Amino acid sequence: MTLTTHEDGSRSAAPRPIRPVPELEDFIHRVRSVVHADDVESFWRCRAAFDRLIRTDVLTTLLNHELERMAADPRYVPKGASADGQWLIGQVNGCALVARAVVAGPGGLADRALSPTEHAFIGHVAGAPLSCNVFSQPEPQPNDVFDPTRQLAPPRRITLRPGDSLPLVAGSDVVQVIPDAAEPTILLKLLSPPVVPLLWEYDLVTRAPIRAVSGSVASSRLEYMAALMASMDHAGAVPTLVQMAADHPHHFVRWAALRAVAALDRQEGERLLQVAAADPHPHIRRAAVKALRTA
Repeated sequence: MTLTTHEDGSRSAAPRPIRPVPELEDFIHRVRSVVHADDVESFWRCRAAFDRLIRTDVLTTLLNHELERMAADPRYVPKGASADGQWLIGQVNGCALVARAVVAGPGGLADRALSPTEHAFIGHVAGAPLSCNVFSQPEPQPNDVFDPTRQLAPPRRITLRPGDSLPLVAGSDVVQVIPDAAEPTILLKLLSPPVVPLLWEYDLVTRAPIRAVSGSVASSRLEYMAALMASMDHAGAVPTLVQMAADHPHHFVRWAALRAVAALDRQEGERLLQVAAADPHPHIRRAAVKALRTA
């Protein structure tokens, strides 16, 4: 056995090299052959390859590899693991392959109806059957304009068992996942690159939207950083914030940047509000006009 010596002088067994997983390599090859980064709708060509993958033991094999590495080195942390039970296995041509354990419990997925920001295939790998209510968003449906009157159509009930998969269309399908109370369900998810910017959450009783939040971690971080710069009275951030307010593709980031500028530089903030009164997004136009009236 080979031992690795760490900086603090402790020693642990060197992790075994990751062995090839033929089923995963075959899947990656098939995805690369049909999905094109500049054509998000080419994602749907992955269905046959994904269905083939979820009917193999690929997830068991991958998890066993990770277990061996963790046993050999207590300092090893699996890459892509998150606190909410998801594990990003890898990415190929802009698509992400994610494993997730779904369990019942208060505040869980069963309490929410969410619209994905990416096209998705949800595959049942092991465990209890998984029930899903799949709703349809009404037409027309601009994803980035929040409209509390856009009530969902009644759902269709779908039950997934090992080997089954469910396609979900970004900006159209809304899903409520209902896990079994006694046994977890293990899923594999294949996600396309982002299709729409906002994730919508709906009330399960009224089927009316509750809120729309950013589906982009990067955009959420920019919103937070803009507010942080304002709260810290950091005038040096104004040039960057002005650029964000003018150019960022997501309207909520533009507005967060504009608000931060207004807090840091009143004159520049008023100039940006004048520009924002003609912003392409209706939420920003209305907010800018209201702010100018009360200035």
